[in-house]
Amino acid sequence: MDLRQLEILRAVAEGGSFTGAGRRLHVSQSAVSRQILLLEEELHEQLFLRLGRKIRITPAGTTLLGLSQRMFEDLDRTRASILESQKTVSGTLRLVASPDGASDSVTIHADARMYAGLFDGDERATLPADPARKVYVHLVRGTLEVNGQPLQNGDAAMLEGESEVRLTAGRSAEVLVFDLAA
Repeated sequence: MDLRQLEILRAVAEGGSFTGAGRRLHVSQSAVSRQILLLEEELHEQLFLRLGRKIRITPAGTTLLGLSQRMFEDLDRTRASILESQKTVSGTLRLVASPDGASDSVTIHADARMYAGLFDGDERATLPADPARKVYVHLVRGTLEVNGQPLQNGDAAMLEGESEVRLTAGRSAEVLVFDLAA
């Protein structure tokens, strides 16, 4: 289970369809269906009842939806707190959470690192990445290019097999970058 799957679960539950969730998240309906199926297989529980072209969330889906909403609310609060403390540090990515507390980051008990940054104008950053890991980039607000791919408010990108993450062309951009186990 990962953040992207929880984001997809939320979009399906809020929009009432796999197709609508795909449009909202800029992915295909089949990609949405696949991620929900993977979640269901992992949990050994159906999250949505498929009733022809309609869907209805199950009790297990409702429970997981509540967890995902709390997690994203916590992430938003954490982001706001981090970005508030970084207002004078623009144009860099700062490590804010890690398993070992490196660079004065918060220590977390997960194989993940979380970075935060503000970018505007010509400011840019490059973060080395391990191609065997995944990198999830969430643009909280503004616009930004991630390895040449343009993102707008609320967009995200999952990068796999990349040796670096390049953040460029920011316009009032607030970004979170997650280095995750594959």
